[in-house]
Amino acid sequence: MIPTVYRLWHLYLEPAFSLSGALHLTLAPEKYHAYTPSSTPYLPAAQHTYRQLAACYLLIATFEAVFLRRFQDRKIWECALTCMLVCDVGHLWADVSEEWPPQGPGWVALGVTVLGIVVRMCFVFGVGMDGNEERRKEKENRGS
Repeated sequence: MIPTVYRLWHLYLEPAFSLSGALHLTLAPEKYHAYTPSSTPYLPAAQHTYRQLAACYLLIATFEAVFLRRFQDRKIWECALTCMLVCDVGHLWADVSEEWPPQGPGWVALGVTVLGIVVRMCFVFGVGMDGNEERRKEKENRGS
């Protein structure tokens, strides 16, 4: 069983944040852009790129809300969240390499990114997991 805090974050909160980001990128990219480093100007001509990023956010939202909801297997979650963690690190690097420290709303975007990284790392490293229960299930599956 996946602990409640991880299910809450990955099945509800983060998909909602990702869907919100996708909608802002599609419908009001200038508002979304307020949360990015100020060294990058908003360019209306780059709407195609904003829509591509919105599609990535939709992938994250549906992957978590649909795919992860389908499985309660820790190994599947661990594999999926490790892949997402790689993406998170790239996203964080993009944020901090442009502007440090972030200005204004940039702190919000950075905070949500770091929170996602911390939650995923905790899951991958087994924080809050019942190790004895996992070992018992593995023994049952092996027929020991």
